[in-house]
Amino acid sequence: HQDLSMARRAFEGLGLVKQNAYDGDGAQETYRDMIDFASERDDTPMRISGLNKIGLVHAIFAGDSDAGLGALDEAASIADEAKNKDGLAEGCMYRCGIFTSAGEFGEARKFLDQAARIGGELDSEEPLLYSKTHIANTMIFMTEYEEAWPLIEDALEESTSRGNLKY
Repeated sequence: HQDLSMARRAFEGLGLVKQNAYDGDGAQETYRDMIDFASERDDTPMRISGLNKIGLVHAIFAGDSDAGLGALDEAASIADEAKNKDGLAEGCMYRCGIFTSAGEFGEARKFLDQAARIGGELDSEEPLLYSKTHIANTMIFMTEYEEAWPLIEDALEESTSRGNLKY
């Protein structure tokens, strides 16, 4: 089984550049290519990530939440079957963005809680710290300041103890 990590990074980088340039069609094409490439090489984690990313682009950049959530559902199903917790956490974080942009903060919180739980199980900083800080932000959006404050303190303590203040 060959190491496809550089190919994955190339697809992810190009897709993100296109997203940041507001080229939704180009990003979708890149992520479709990523999914096809991964499928041809039986790389399930890359395929899951491609589906997660195309789901985000469909929902946020193309305004098609149904297609976006459908791709995320497919990714979650494959990730569950493959026991790919990284893929599940990534999908949860993307769902947060989709639901937050739609003002559905309760749904965003549900998926952030799930991503934080998975991040804790994996001892993976990205989903753990991202989720903890975004849960606090979500509570602020909901004007739940008293609930947000201990979450802010917890996120700061976790970030500081890990030496990662990115979030």
